[in-house]
Amino acid sequence: MIKEKKMQKKLFIMMLTSTFSLSAEAFDTITASKIFNKLFSAIIPQEVIYVYTDDRGYETVIHNAPNLHLTTDINSSNIILLTTLKEFPSHKKESILFSTSYTAFRENPDVVGAFYWKKGRIKIEFLKSRVQAKKILLPASFKPYIIDEF
Repeated sequence: MIKEKKMQKKLFIMMLTSTFSLSAEAFDTITASKIFNKLFSAIIPQEVIYVYTDDRGYETVIHNAPNLHLTTDINSSNIILLTTLKEFPSHKKESILFSTSYTAFRENPDVVGAFYWKKGRIKIEFLKSRVQAKKILLPASFKPYIIDEF
């Protein structure tokens, strides 16, 4: 319980400090790396998480995250990071789809969550039904980020 509170506090502090340094146009790569590392480690509790993205801007973010490994093979990924609504080539069904776009999150029923900006503020959301469908067990500290509907 104490460990979860510490993690929740650290995540809150990171998000609070990120609010001032991140924006949709430009962001602090190190801070973004820490946030993605926390998010993806909560989704997939394993030491190394393979992430696929075709957005060059996020390749550096993934490279700087200690538990994340960028893969160029979509089928070897644990998580596919979407940045737009465009369709990706076919991928294995076990891969988790996560987005940096609210529109992609809302419109693509396979996307379980999103980390995006709204009115200059960071938003992190997971849709409960999609998380449950993928049998993802998020830590209790992520409860404030789980929504029932859009």
